[in-house]
Amino acid sequence: SPQTRRARRRERASAGARNPSHSYDWALLWRLAAVTILVGIIAATTWARNVNNVRAAVAVGDSGEQFTQGDFQATVVSLDRAINLAPDNPIHYQNRAAVYFAYQIRENIPPEAGCSSQNEVPYNVCLATRSLQDNLDGVASRPLNYRSRLALANSAYNLPELGEEAILFYQQS
Repeated sequence: SPQTRRARRRERASAGARNPSHSYDWALLWRLAAVTILVGIIAATTWARNVNNVRAAVAVGDSGEQFTQGDFQATVVSLDRAINLAPDNPIHYQNRAAVYFAYQIRENIPPEAGCSSQNEVPYNVCLATRSLQDNLDGVASRPLNYRSRLALANSAYNLPELGEEAILFYQQS
């Protein structure tokens, strides 16, 4: 009879509420825990990366002001900080390479500390080599960025012994 069925259902429902040995779906709980952990890791990584990009942008802003004021050594230090915070941004490498080029073409400024303290190669060759290396690092950080490749070609052109490579870099950009 329908009343008997209803009574049995109520009895089963109240017995389940009273029975603390209710069985959980542990596989579902483990899956939910794994998804929660993965979402937390992704969120933490994304947050940290975005914070570093903001800090790098502040360092680049500082370097722009320092460059405008003619303090090239402080500009290099600020760009080093930006590169350490966001090593996958080729523009930071290009900016530092441009500072080394500015050292090359401006004569009435204090010399760059690293290149002026070495005796292995002439000062301007050292600056051009650093500029080239920065642009190589920029291309390595984002190989498909054509501006990085163009900056690399320009810096290779500044080293006369790399004339053929400069042409190749221009063709690849």
